[in-house]
Parts: sequence; structure tokens; C-alpha cells
Amino acid sequence: MKSKIIFSIIIPVKEINQHVLNHIPILLDLNYPKDKYEILVLPDEDNKKLRLMDVKIIPTGSAGPAKKRDLGTKHSKGKYLVFIDDDAYPKRDYLKVAEKLLENEKIISGPNLTPPESNIWQKASGGVFSNLFVSGPARARYRKTKKKYLDDAPSCNFIIDKNIFNTIGGFDSEYWPGEDSKLCNDLLEKGYTILYDPDLIVYHHRRPLFKEHLKQVWSYSVHRGYFAKKFPTNSRKIKYFLPSLLIFIGAILLLFSFFFTFLFHFLITLILIFSLITVLDSKDLKNIRVIILTIIGSFLTIIIYGIGILRGLLKKDLRSKYRK
Repeated sequence: MKSKIIFSIIIPVKEINQHVLNHIPILLDLNYPKDKYEILVLPDEDNKKLRLMDVKIIPTGSAGPAKKRDLGTKHSKGKYLVFIDDDAYPKRDYLKVAEKLLENEKIISGPNLTPPESNIWQKASGGVFSNLFVSGPARARYRKTKKKYLDDAPSCNFIIDKNIFNTIGGFDSEYWPGEDSKLCNDLLEKGYTILYDPDLIVYHHRRPLFKEHLKQVWSYSVHRGYFAKKFPTNSRKIKYFLPSLLIFIGAILLLFSFFFTFLFHFLITLILIFSLITVLDSKDLKNIRVIILTIIGSFLTIIIYGIGILRGLLKKDLRSKYRK
């Protein structure tokens, strides 16, 4: 008998953590018929806690997120694959929104917003990522913007027709992070489109400022720099190298400001303008402490990203914890 299941929600995770335990009840309570979607959780080892819930547990042994998602696909029954991270959860109408969009599309994504219950350090991290100066057009990942087609979408909020996913060979488990960029690169090269819709919302817990946030930024930027050489379709873009250009210009201005006072004043003016626009852009952040942290975090993120992408560009090979 043909399966009624339309959506297969696939969640890769190293071990069953508190995020998973908190988010599974949310996933089980989506505003969508229960017999039309399934939840697959892929930890390294089996876990009795989730056996009591209406989810499918698939122990994988030691494996990276990409390999786990590929394995989850093989066990899935749905027509569409829904990829969500363990530290993310969807808005209650998520699958209803997706179903409507999939009447005309095959691959869709949407924003991953900072959860309202986050602490100030996590909210500041989200504020940094959604900052226009930091993320540019990619800020659509972190806040609601207009509907459009993307060249890159995150695997924490990604829905794709299973036949298309299998046709291109799934994720490439050689890379982590960056496996989602590789997937999108493969899709674009085959002529597929990825629709972004602001109403297809997941809430994604942020790494808190400063250490964990900046470690994540460094990892992302090194991979992007390396991918600019290896996967140019969606990674060799000028927008990704703008932070490096800003660092270069800032360093030149700072150096010559020791000889020309007006350059020092010009540099300070630029910093003040940057800070003011960041404050105005952070109108959805209500806490002044969060806004101040966002400004500081934005400066540091641009510096770390600008250096990291150059580091990745210079790498002959990119090693990953989950490399084959």
C-alpha cells in the first residue's frame, strides 16, 4: 500500500541532548496531519528516552551530519525531505506553509530566526548574523526578508524533493561544515532552483558571544574560502570577500592616520556610522545590552571572517573532523 507520508523530517545528532528532548514534542505538535509526516533522529548510539516518543531512531555509529542525513534519506518514506538541525525547531505552521510552496517548487528554504527564549549572548549572536554589514544579502538566513531564489541555503531549514536529492547523490560527507553549500552548488549546476520564503520559519539556537560564536564564524569562513576554489558556482562571490576588503582598507587608514590626522578622524567617523546603522538595523532588539554586544560582535565577526576566508583560500586541502 502506498505510504501516506508526505514529509520526512531528518535530524542528525551526535547524541540525544536537551535540545532534541525539548524539540521533539514541538515537532510532534505541528499543525499538520500526524499521519502525513514522520520524524527520523540519527544519533551515534541508540537512546531509550526517544523510544517512548513517536519518532524513528536510527543509530549510525560515529558519522558526520552529512552522512547521517544521507542515511536518514534511505530510511525515509516521505516524498519530501525536511532537514532540520538538532538545535532548531520549526514554527507550528511549518509543514502547511511548505505544502503550499511545494505546489510550484521542488526545493525550498526559509529564515532560521533566533528563538525568543534565548539569553542576551545568544540574541546578540543572532543580531550579528542578521546585521546588514556582516551578512549582506545572506542576512535572509537570519531574519525575514522578501521572497527570492537563493544560491545557498542552510541545512537547518531545507526541504527538497527526495527524487531530486537522490538524483544528485545527496550530501557530500567529505565536508563539515559546508556540506549544505556543496549540496546547493550541485543543485545549481544541474539547473535546479532554491526558493526562499520568509514564512517558512525555523528557530535556531545561536552560539553565544564571544568565543563560541567566533569559533563558528572562523570555521564557516575557512570553508567558504576553500570552497571558492573548489565549488565556484555559489562560493566564488564578491560578497564573501568584502570583509577581507574592509579589513585591508581599515588597516591602511589606521596606518596612515599616524601621519595624517584627518584620516584618523575619517576612520572614527566610519566606525560611528557603522555603529549607528547597526543600532537602527537592530530595532527588533529591545535590550540596550544586546545592541551594544551586537555592535562589538559585528566588528569582531567581520575581522575573523575576513581573515578566515583568506586562510581557506590559501589552503591546499581542507581537513574535516568527519572526512572520509
